[in-house]
Formats: sequence, C-alpha cells, structure tokens
Amino acid sequence: HGHNQILKLHRHISVNFPPKITTPSQRYALHGEHLTLQLEGEDPEDRPFEIEIMNGSPPEATVTQSSVLVWTARAFNSTEFFFRATDECNASSTFNMTIDILSCPCVNDGICIPDAEYPRGSGMYVCSCQAGYEGQHCEKEIDECLSSPCINGTCVDGINNYTCQCERGFTGFNCEQE
Repeated sequence: HGHNQILKLHRHISVNFPPKITTPSQRYALHGEHLTLQLEGEDPEDRPFEIEIMNGSPPEATVTQSSVLVWTARAFNSTEFFFRATDECNASSTFNMTIDILSCPCVNDGICIPDAEYPRGSGMYVCSCQAGYEGQHCEKEIDECLSSPCINGTCVDGINNYTCQCERGFTGFNCEQE
C-alpha cells in the first residue's frame, strides 16, 4: 500500500521596497551661493536607483546623474524641493527638502566659503578675509604697528599698511636713514 505524497509548491513572492533618500530634509545655502549638494539614499534590496527632481521645485534647479542637486540661491526666502527616488524595478518614494537662506556673517568684505569639515548644505561657513583683517568674521583690523617697524619714529596703523612719522633727522619708509 503506497503512501500518497503531496507536493506543496510555494511560489516565492518577493516584495521590492522603494529606495529612500537619507539626506536631511532641512539644508542651508547662502544668498547668491551656487550650491552643489550630494543627495544620499539607500535601497533596501541594494538595487541601483535614480533621484529626479519633481515639479514644485525651482525650475532652474537640476539633479545630475550622480544625484547632485545643483542650484543657485537667488531668493532670500526658504525654498522647497521635491524629489523622487526610483529603483531599477520601478519602486519609488518621494522626498521633500527645504533649503533656508542664510546671509554671510563676514564683515569688511570678507567672503564666506563652505567649511570643508562639514557637509555642503549644513550651513557651516568660514570667512576668507581681505588683506589687513582677521578674526572669525574678519572683524579685527590687523595692527601692522605691533611689530614696531619704525626704527627712529612713530608708527601709524593703516589697513594692511602702516606709515612712519620720523623723528627729526631721520627719513626713509621705516625712518631707517639718517
């Protein structure tokens, strides 16, 4: 007497989850800055995916093939961006991001440059100062008289410069000639 063997066939159904963008949804740019912001993301199945910019975003903003948002911050108001991440099996998710506009805190014609120790869009900048200025925001005028350059005279500080008022009988830029 033979046993009936019942074969159960299980069809394996795999669910493909959409990729998701992991870049923080709040980023920053300086007014007038040409921002290049690397968008980061991950796919649960490690499939390759593309990020595209969607309607509602500033029309001049683009996303490169390597998922870099390219945009020049011309307005002073915070701006919203909308993205879609789609994997090779067409699973997709959407993501929106707000970029707030900051003004450069550098004074005396100092220039704001993105701080290399922080990711782009984090709102961290350092000031590159004009000659004759120093300090975190270029707020300190450098005193060129501190090195006592005037040999036989009195130093008068200028911006990135100094002049010497020579004692009687002396001449030359540093009052070095009798």
